[in-house]
Amino acid sequence: MSRLPPILSLFSAILTAYFYALFKPLLNSLNKLNPCYNTPACQILRKIPGPKSYPIIGAQWMYMKLFGPYTYEKYHEANDEKLKNYGTVVREDVIWNFPLIHIFDSKDIETILCTPSKYPLRPPNEADVFYRKSRPQYYPDIGMVNENGEKWHKLRTHLTPPLTSPATLKHYATHMDSISQDLVSLIRHNKDSNGVIPNFKEMIYKTGLEAVCMVALERRMGFLEPSLGFSTQKIVDSVSGYQKSSTESMYGLPFWKYLPASFSSCVNNLMTCKDYLFQTFAAIVDETMDLNEQEGGNPDSILTSLLNVKEVTVKDVKASVVDYITAGMDTIGNSMIFLIANLAKNPEAQVKLQEELDTVFPNRSDIAPEKLRDMVYLKACVMESFRMFPTASQIARITEKDMELSTGHKLPKHSVVLCHHRIASLQEENFSRPSEFIPERWLKGQALENHNRQLVLPFGSGKRMCPGKRLAEQELYIISAKLFQNFNIELTEELELEFNYLLTPAGPIGLKLTERE
Repeated sequence: MSRLPPILSLFSAILTAYFYALFKPLLNSLNKLNPCYNTPACQILRKIPGPKSYPIIGAQWMYMKLFGPYTYEKYHEANDEKLKNYGTVVREDVIWNFPLIHIFDSKDIETILCTPSKYPLRPPNEADVFYRKSRPQYYPDIGMVNENGEKWHKLRTHLTPPLTSPATLKHYATHMDSISQDLVSLIRHNKDSNGVIPNFKEMIYKTGLEAVCMVALERRMGFLEPSLGFSTQKIVDSVSGYQKSSTESMYGLPFWKYLPASFSSCVNNLMTCKDYLFQTFAAIVDETMDLNEQEGGNPDSILTSLLNVKEVTVKDVKASVVDYITAGMDTIGNSMIFLIANLAKNPEAQVKLQEELDTVFPNRSDIAPEKLRDMVYLKACVMESFRMFPTASQIARITEKDMELSTGHKLPKHSVVLCHHRIASLQEENFSRPSEFIPERWLKGQALENHNRQLVLPFGSGKRMCPGKRLAEQELYIISAKLFQNFNIELTEELELEFNYLLTPAGPIGLKLTERE
């Protein structure tokens, strides 16, 4: 948590109190113009405890540099404090004092996520919706992630089957092994005489990018080649910049909603990053489609499968493929870094994994998909890393009926809630020794006393679960298997976290890799 020096904290408190007293009558008058402010539903939700709220800005003062104790990048730490200070159900007023409800208790998370629904509702990413609507030449709609109701169901039905097919998993496994071997070669090319990799984080993101492009386009792009001229770093920076702008627009003061876009650095950055990503990947999609026309597309590729769906247009397909690539690169990269860091910090677990690898894949043989089912300890390591560091650390929902929580608090229909499954997974009542990396808890017959496996939800829950879940897991299995086949890995500095719409590793990753004999 980032805190101001005492003298500045005192000054900001005095300044806040002065301006609040000066403008309180005006702010209260403006607040009453808000259609949500005096509704019965909002009045019910205001009975839930939470941080102090001011007119119009709600509790967003907490993330303002001069006044609040947090930054947007440490939003995950702010949520830890909310649980500690206010309990397992917390109200946080956002702009115009709209109540956002944080849920930390496992029973209440289950109540919300397991409530039967034909079309589960989730709040859209407003910044992404704003961008898509401003670019009708690129996007035919606001996207499957942002849509709700029948439109969401239609997109989900037509655009996701190729991602979930067992044949797709098997088809891409060989490619993933080849990409992983290229990563090993790149590491050997870049590590210094002490085994230290100065740009390991960038390498992992390149690997994620190469993997998702292979899956989406049936094509190797060469992002892992040492001399590649393509600006992979600009792609990584654009994804990071887009996510940072999304965080600021979601949790900060949304002046961008009421002013021209040119007045907002947040919106300008978001538009620039998203434009670059779309134009870059759309050009690759066009190139791939031209090659398919000349040579005949591979029927097993996701792109070819989508183009053969009569119910969707080429514009739909292009937008979807771009979404798959931009989302997949980052989520795979983050999850891979968290997994490697956990194993590097826990050498006993690393040795057990390597023993399993040497048994199932002797003599560093290729990672064959049919043998992955025998890698029970590897899968346990991945599950344990997901428990401690899920990239998607919270799940958003809009309730579809009135509910009562275990605390007695009531949630009216259409309440916006955030289910914090990561924080719940780090509580003793849900997982014994929760702060320790213990893959054995996931092995058959070895679960510790407290073991609430339903809380580990790195890909979401239910009908709105990420359709690329199995592909992403397979990529994690193969890449990590190849790395630990070849190297012993040590963590040379503590892993730092930040929140940029997703939970991400902050700064450079301190790792030392030595060849296994």
